[in-house]
Order: sequence, then C-alpha cells, then structure tokens
Amino acid sequence: MPIVLPRDAKILLSAYTGLGNFVLKTPLIQAWKTVYPHHQIDLIAGNGFGAEFVLQGSPLIGKTHILPASASIGQKIRFFYRLRQERYHLLLLPFDAQPNFLVYGSYLAGIPLRIRHLHPAVLRNRVKCAAQMPAAPKTMFVPVPPNRHETELNIDLLRFVYAQPNVPVFPTITHFTPDAHVMNRFELYGKPYLLLQPGAANGVYMAKIWHHSHFARLIQELITQFGNQYQIVLAGDKGDYDACITPLLNSLPDVLKPYITNTAGLTLLPELMTLISHARLVVCHDSGIMHLADAMQIPLIALYGPTDDTRTRPLKPSSEVLFSQSPHRAAMYYFAQTEADLAHQGIGQQAMDGILVQTVFEAIAGKLIG
Repeated sequence: MPIVLPRDAKILLSAYTGLGNFVLKTPLIQAWKTVYPHHQIDLIAGNGFGAEFVLQGSPLIGKTHILPASASIGQKIRFFYRLRQERYHLLLLPFDAQPNFLVYGSYLAGIPLRIRHLHPAVLRNRVKCAAQMPAAPKTMFVPVPPNRHETELNIDLLRFVYAQPNVPVFPTITHFTPDAHVMNRFELYGKPYLLLQPGAANGVYMAKIWHHSHFARLIQELITQFGNQYQIVLAGDKGDYDACITPLLNSLPDVLKPYITNTAGLTLLPELMTLISHARLVVCHDSGIMHLADAMQIPLIALYGPTDDTRTRPLKPSSEVLFSQSPHRAAMYYFAQTEADLAHQGIGQQAMDGILVQTVFEAIAGKLIG
C-alpha cells in the first residue's frame, strides 16, 4: 500500500543515537530533501551524545526538539502532548534510534504514521516479534538485511515511502560553524598536527580499543621519524581521558610530552569538529570521530576489530581501514553481539592486538609522504 504524504509534510526523525550513527543518517536527510524538497525534517534527541549538533544550522534541518531520555514519565507525557501542536505526519525510527518512550509517545503526540526498521535482534526472537508488530498500529516495518552499509539501511526508510527505482545517493556530511577559539586555546594555529583517538565509547567498552601501550609506541615512532614536523593531538571525551589517555601519557617519557597536546575531555562537539577539520591526518577507532573525519574527507586511518565493518566502515577515498587479525574480528557482525556482550565475556583489548604498530605507522607515513 503506497504511502501518500502532503506536499508540505512535516517529518520527525529520531536522533536518539550515537554521534557516528547520526553522521551515517546525513545521506538519508539529503536524499529526502531532494526527493521531497517541500517537506520539513525536524529532529528529536536527548541521549546526551550530541548527535543533533552534526548538522547544526543546516538548512536541511528545521527544528530540533530535546527530550532527555532520563526525563520522568510525567515530563515525557507533557512533552508529547505539547508536541501535538506541531502536527507531524510521519516519525522515522532507524534501527539504532527506537527508544520505547518515543515510540509510545508518538501516539500521544498525534503522529499518524511511523516507519521503523525491524531490528534483527527482534526478528530473531519470534515471540517478541509477533508481540511487537500488532502492538504498533499505523507503523510500517522495514527489514534490516545483513552486509548492508548503515547509510543504505537509513535510505531504505526513504525507499519505503518513495517507491521509485532511482533514489539519489549522497555522501555523509557535517555542518557546523568552526570555533576559532579552540585552535588558539590549544596553541595549534599554524602548527600541523596529527589527531589520535586512544579511546572510544566513553572509555566504557574496551573490545574495540587499541591498547594504550600500542599508541605509546606509535607516538614514539612518529616523533622519532618526523621530529617536530607534526604535533600529536589527543582527542576524545572525559571517559576516554580517564580510561585510556591517562595511562598512555603516564607511560611516555617526559622528553616527549612537549610534542603532545591533550584535548580529550576539554572540548564541546563544535570544538572537536573544528580540531578534526584542521588535522593533517586522523587515527581513530570505529567511533563518532571516525565518521566525522570521514565526512569531512580528512585523511583517516580507522582501526577495526570486533565491530561490523560491512555496516559502519568509512567510505570516502581519503579513508583507510586497518583490521585486527584476531579471532574476534567482526564478532559483532549483523548484530550478533554488542560491546556489552563482549565485555561480559571478558573480551577486552586483546580483540585489537592483531593490529601491529608498524602497520599503523606505515599507513600514516604513506598518507603523509605519498
């Protein structure tokens, strides 16, 4: 049954997702506005990851509604009743952005139609699947097949509505106002630098993080080979700093400290995006920083271990992926496991030990010299 939307329909897109996951939704937003130029796309967010800032100020996005996921039930009910005045025609619920309170709240908000991915974890649980679908009236479910990149999975939501053979393809993008103050604050203006991300996932889950001892050896090799030609800038959030960067810095000799600038835990998202945009090269894990650097087409070395590279790998020609040759490679393929599952099994940073320091150094040197 084809979906017919008004010419000036108002679309609400869930952004309760990670920073990198939202970057992978930017092709969907661009394609939707190309196919339906008179539609208004608004965001709803509030999980604290800052995904809603990736396209801050972009003409692609109308309003951004913030409802903290931690809000009380009463606060959420009042929020959704107030949202009724917006008169949205459709709520888009990608597979990674389907909090139950938003699904139920959309009915309170008077949104007549929902299009959501049918998450593979639900599909594998026949009882849960059979119970969920009848309990979601006026909801259209879109499958999530394996071996499909997340940008394509998101555009499948548009294909479900548009139902035409050719849907325009767009790259990932960002939109932000550069923060000149952050370059001055860290004394980086006019100073070429390499941006490294020793942590990820706020330092909570370690299975996809290259051990800090590897980063220490890499930094020593970079300084030995390039001297003061490049400053080393460390990026991340407070959790990354506590779990990964502090032991990294403690392991380095004092003579190397002047070559290193730490920004982890000291930047807001627009400042981080500015730092990425000025970097000569970025080395990072499968993370929000990776997807931001890829979207900006900054030369990138991405370190991959247990995560599903068929779904999340960077796609720009400026990006290169190095894989950990370990038994845990792609252990999270097609949602088979999560980072929490790996942590419960005691699988830590050994999952990334299959990436050699020399391999990473040679990849960096190839981009800097080649």
